Amino acid sequence: MARKTKAPEGPYDPHMENVIMKILADGTVVYRLRRKDVDGKEHSKVLHPKPEMTNDEILQWLLAERKKFYDSVSMSHGDLGPKTTLNDYFDTMFVRKKRMQVREKTVFDYIAIYGRHVRDDLGRRQIGSVTKLDLMEFYKRLSDKGLGDSTIQSIHRIVRGVFSSALDDEIIGKNVAVGRGIAPRMKVPDGKAMSEDDVLRFQECLQMETPFWRTLYSLMLHTGCRRSEIAALRWENVDLVEGTIYIRHSLVYTPKLGVILDDTKSEMSNRSIPLMHDDRMALYEMYEHCNRGFVFTFSEDPEKPMFPDTISRHLSELCKKYSIAHITPHMIRRTLPTILITKYNVDPKTLQSILGHSNISTTLGYYTMVDDKQRRKALELYGDAIRNGDRKDDDDPEDRVESANCKIEIKQITGSEDVSFIVVKKRPC
Repeated sequence: MARKTKAPEGPYDPHMENVIMKILADGTVVYRLRRKDVDGKEHSKVLHPKPEMTNDEILQWLLAERKKFYDSVSMSHGDLGPKTTLNDYFDTMFVRKKRMQVREKTVFDYIAIYGRHVRDDLGRRQIGSVTKLDLMEFYKRLSDKGLGDSTIQSIHRIVRGVFSSALDDEIIGKNVAVGRGIAPRMKVPDGKAMSEDDVLRFQECLQMETPFWRTLYSLMLHTGCRRSEIAALRWENVDLVEGTIYIRHSLVYTPKLGVILDDTKSEMSNRSIPLMHDDRMALYEMYEHCNRGFVFTFSEDPEKPMFPDTISRHLSELCKKYSIAHITPHMIRRTLPTILITKYNVDPKTLQSILGHSNISTTLGYYTMVDDKQRRKALELYGDAIRNGDRKDDDDPEDRVESANCKIEIKQITGSEDVSFIVVKKRPC
């Protein structure tokens, strides 16, 4: 009969996957868990068993600890769940999705805004545990720190997008970031545009500038193009025969990639814009010196683009140089729709196509500025209409419009150019 061999005495090694038994210098036995996540990053954890534990107890304990460890390390997108933190979902899924949907510059802005305001606060919460009240309290904390409503709205759009993405992935059952009253309502920004007098003064200053800057600013003023679009304009997108430029790209900057030629802001931003005669002639003179690469570049290599911020800095210096009111590239862009709508009554759809807006409400709400002079003119036109609409003779020293039940008196306010509309009832109207 064969003699049984006794198993050697020693530390218990369960020979489990991703579990390594180690004996330290002082004789202590530890178990190390190791695993790589979906991005290839290795994670590890060291476990210290209690001295009184039996081998069976160690085995069961290791099985339980390994499961917890596996749950904490994402091996695939299917491992994400309601207990995943907002930060983890943002990093592993949201950013990767957005890189396939929007421009890299937009993704960079998302990461920067999220990292600055969300990551160390709401981002640490489990995505499935966040409620609408949590979001409202989060935005209140941001407001107490001095952030404006428009900034908080920008943050809210990102947070809402993260929850919407998680809902699409069936990680959560409801997007708690959707609804009224969660984030402060953003007021329509009090944007500025140049008046006609400002435009004339600006153009006088441009006559004293170099042909490079004179052509660049004139083109921005006459086409309403974005700064990034003008900087990205290439000669293959300029048709001097037809007198048209084709907006197909924009220049964007990210710390990781530097200045890159990217797609335009939206599909509507891909557009053709007719050139004014002076701009066409100015571009033709530039074309005779160089007819390839970027139209506006400082480099001897025409394929090397200019830094878009250079336009803003130079414009600021120009205003100081000639002692004129401060002008920004976006003020130049707003000037075109403001003048064309308020003075020449150009239809908004035409302006939308020139400016490249995806939504006409943007053209009307953010890019048409009305000043006191225009408001006064509108009231005067209204006053003329209701004074003279149905009357040929006007012998009354006070202008009146009467109906069967009431009359409206239009009176000049003493010491002012304003007019006052007073409704006087004859009997209940």
